[in-house]
Amino acid sequence: MPFLDWRSNKGSQIAYTELSTTVDFMGNSVIAGSTINSDGDYDIIVTKQNKYGNELWTSQVSGTGNGDDFAASVAHDALGNTYVCGAIENTPSGSYDFWLRKYSATGEIDWTIELSNPNGGHRVATDIALDENQNLFVSGADYDAFLAAFEIPLPSGFDEVEYLREELNPFPNPATESVWVPFIPSAEQQNCNLVDGLGRLITTINCPIYASGVIVDLKGVSPGIYSILYSRPHTKSSKLIVQ
Repeated sequence: MPFLDWRSNKGSQIAYTELSTTVDFMGNSVIAGSTINSDGDYDIIVTKQNKYGNELWTSQVSGTGNGDDFAASVAHDALGNTYVCGAIENTPSGSYDFWLRKYSATGEIDWTIELSNPNGGHRVATDIALDENQNLFVSGADYDAFLAAFEIPLPSGFDEVEYLREELNPFPNPATESVWVPFIPSAEQQNCNLVDGLGRLITTINCPIYASGVIVDLKGVSPGIYSILYSRPHTKSSKLIVQ
């Protein structure tokens, strides 16, 4: 029969909404949501509690536009660091900016990324996840949809969405009958080439517009080490092992 171990609320807040929760390897919970501040606007709030419900740290975030700010998703890595994404209002115009922040296991801010839309519209982060290699993936919305990936630790100087995708890794790898080949979503038709160790073209892989990748049939492809060569939006290459 289910039973309640503990419960917790932020009693000092005027209002609080939980939007995303993650639990790390030690049983600590990290909750990301929104709280109404004393000015009546929403702020991002991130709270970490141990497995007994005791608060370890809390962070409250407000954009410089004195508007509403929202957390969308939270994740943690193998070291207990916390990653939170969402949207903040940095201008009086009411446009939202992409917001991504890394907290250490003890709640210190390691880094923050904020990206505005150059056209003046909204640009927001909507979801976040880490893969088994501790690569950080963030999805979001703009006038065009995008998918961004970060290799941890994050290199400095990243200020454009188009450069956030550092790795384009096929999955699974090694592969047997089929493989997922990722692309950076774009309004233009994209393609890449699968070539063998001698540089011979095996097949050209076409990706529909706005798609984040395609499944490629590997039946008939001999076992070996291959390269996936991307031509745009940036020249990249990935290794693929076919078994």
